[in-house]
Amino acid sequence: MDIFTDASLNDRKKIAGISAVFVPAQTPKAITCYHSYCSVAKIETAELLAIAMALFLLKPQADKNIRIVSDSKGALRKIQRLFHHPDQRQIQTIKDAVQRKIMYNMSTSFAKMCNLYFSFWCIRGHQHKVQETSDAYYNAIADEEALIGRMGGENIQAQEKEHKTGVSTLSPEERVILNQTECLIVSPKQISFHYEEPKVPNATRRHPKNLFVRDFCKSARSH
Repeated sequence: MDIFTDASLNDRKKIAGISAVFVPAQTPKAITCYHSYCSVAKIETAELLAIAMALFLLKPQADKNIRIVSDSKGALRKIQRLFHHPDQRQIQTIKDAVQRKIMYNMSTSFAKMCNLYFSFWCIRGHQHKVQETSDAYYNAIADEEALIGRMGGENIQAQEKEHKTGVSTLSPEERVILNQTECLIVSPKQISFHYEEPKVPNATRRHPKNLFVRDFCKSARSH
């Protein structure tokens, strides 16, 4: 299973869209996309929350090998620092309270899938003329979904300011993160991090063009 995550931040409104695109490993007939939003001021926090959302949505019975691809090297470095060689004291070096909750949430997800093999890959974002079903192609879809999530969050924020309904503008994913309690830092059975894209495309993970169908994309709010 390959999972592509991304985030899109509106600096002025402090609203970010987050996304996760799930690509089955074996000749998939479809991909599954999710998008949501969060109220943050830092793009790195949004990128981390997108990865946390992907782990939260991932089913324990998923493929044994999980590859997560992000264009945020900073977010991946922070995850590596905490989970590559787990140290319970290391999380205290993360000063941002929301980011600490995100990390605790990731640990909770890892604990439920401790027998899976996770690899995290960094990709260059916003590439042009991408090949269909390539990593850059799925990253572009994740980018689109994050934009949709951000626009949805902006609309909800605007409606609340205009009508003062008193309804929380937090997305379900953000509420889960903010309600996360402290826990032990747990890593999966195997975890690795990769920051250089392969020079030669990995043909084994490309799928025949006629088998690729984009089935549906939906908001994580409806999950």
